[in-house]
Amino acid sequence: MKKLFVLVVCLTIMGIQSVNAQAAIAMLHHEGNVNMFSSAQAAIDNSVDGDTIYLSEGMFGEFTINKGIAVIGSGMKTIIAPNVNIDGSGIYLNNVSVSNLAIVNNILFIGSNSAIQNVKFQQCKISGNCLFNIYTVRTEFNMCHIQGQMVLNPDGTNDLSVINCKINEVHNGGESLGTVNFTNCNIKSIPQTFSYSERNNYINCIVESLMQGSFKNCLYRNEYDDSEAGCYRIDCYTSPDFTLDKNLECSLTDEQLSAAGYLGTDGTVVGITGGATPFTLASSVLRITDHNIEVDNEQRKLKVTLTLGTEE
Repeated sequence: MKKLFVLVVCLTIMGIQSVNAQAAIAMLHHEGNVNMFSSAQAAIDNSVDGDTIYLSEGMFGEFTINKGIAVIGSGMKTIIAPNVNIDGSGIYLNNVSVSNLAIVNNILFIGSNSAIQNVKFQQCKISGNCLFNIYTVRTEFNMCHIQGQMVLNPDGTNDLSVINCKINEVHNGGESLGTVNFTNCNIKSIPQTFSYSERNNYINCIVESLMQGSFKNCLYRNEYDDSEAGCYRIDCYTSPDFTLDKNLECSLTDEQLSAAGYLGTDGTVVGITGGATPFTLASSVLRITDHNIEVDNEQRKLKVTLTLGTEE
């Protein structure tokens, strides 16, 4: 089912920088009021905790989130370049949500003398790395594609949940990691790093090459045989007959996985297509599905027409 409604907002020409009909638009929702901006950062700077920002299709510059807000893109044609920064510098940063967009380079968790809590990335494609450079608590990645490394913080990546995600490489940055759970993920490589990486729990995952961590009901091809290096396997499956391609899709179909008995703890197949929320980059959340800008030269105003919708 497709749900749509149209929102028309008139702004003075000075209120927005671009008059191109295809310009990228950031729409800030605050207590029932709507304001338009030509950059995501401007919308964030004018937001407060609890606000929601919708981003249209188009190219946006790098932005930094230092408030408890939600940022919702319009799909993989909402492009952020180069980075998205989650900044907890000197503040208590809580309840951040970023969904349905493509990041050209990295996600950076940054800050000092503070903790970042309750951050969620959903249905995002990250061309670079996800770097935890600060203590984080209760962070979640759901149905995301990380084409580079997920680098976990040596000073504490605690209670991190990674669900139905594609990840090229999981790298442990140190020895004081907290609990990290990967569920129904496709992962190309988990190399040997530090001895405390056994605190990373992998459940119902497909891993082409694994060296460290605690694995349960996982399918893998290559393993590191030194048990003292922190590789623990419970009810796992090994097979030389599959590969993960450059898009981190498994060469075995769901039917083949099921026929071979490669099932997770929940009875569904291992990997990104199993579990309660199978991998997809197509979002069902409310987002900008179309937009147009018209210039009223006589009144020196812009007429911005936005169509918000979702497909279920």
